[in-house]
Amino acid sequence: MQAESGYGSESSLRRHGSLLSLTSAASGLSTASASSFKKGYSLREKLAEMETFRDILCRQVDTLQKYFDNCADIDSKDELHRDKGE
Repeated sequence: MQAESGYGSESSLRRHGSLLSLTSAASGLSTASASSFKKGYSLREKLAEMETFRDILCRQVDTLQKYFDNCADIDSKDELHRDKGE
């Protein structure tokens, strides 16, 4: 059974990564130093992208937490109101 994610199966992610590797290899970078620089740049770029996604996710979690807190407050106020009415 393959692990699925929001971006597709694990095998398709591997294929996508391999395709990027082949594309990078075919781009004409023949020296090891140029290749290492490109890999280092790509890694920094991916880390920055991950940090951005983490920040977006944290904001979404905060928004959801506020929503759930508001729902809990409304529910507890409704229960208090019903208790007073009885």
